[in-house]
Amino acid sequence: LRVVGAGLGQVTEADVLQAEAAGAQVIGFHVKSSLGVSELADEKKVTVKYFSVIYKLLEDATATLEELLGAEVIEKIIGKMLVLKIFRTEKNSQIIGGRVEEGKIIKTAKLRIFRKGLALGEAEILELQAGKEAVNEVVEGEQCGMQVKGKIAIEEGDALEAFTEEERERKINAS
Repeated sequence: LRVVGAGLGQVTEADVLQAEAAGAQVIGFHVKSSLGVSELADEKKVTVKYFSVIYKLLEDATATLEELLGAEVIEKIIGKMLVLKIFRTEKNSQIIGGRVEEGKIIKTAKLRIFRKGLALGEAEILELQAGKEAVNEVVEGEQCGMQVKGKIAIEEGDALEAFTEEERERKINAS
């Protein structure tokens, strides 16, 4: 956020042109616009806003800034699995088997691959099976097989950490 210009008096065509050049908005507080400002602002696609109550201006500025923040990604670790067997390795995927050591593995989770305690990369679960049946979830203590897609070749003995990601809007605390 950057203030491009500030001044006293009416909003003028010069203010609109300066805002256009900077890719900014014009905000007027307890003022009016001079003749032709609205038409020029429409033509130049510049937003001009007028406020007479300060807290309304602050609410609008806060809402505009929150839009610029984007969403916050919250990661939640839901389970850990030890890779016991590699059944097949193809160009972009592998079929692996393992035991859920902690928590659970769900089909929609992402996987982080660890070898000797070092994080190597991530993978995506394409299929999840317990026994010969396709399942959506495998819990602690159970064995499962899965087809995974990723750039890192998983090896026997690797640890997989299953996690989910949730997006949450970020807010500005304006108090």
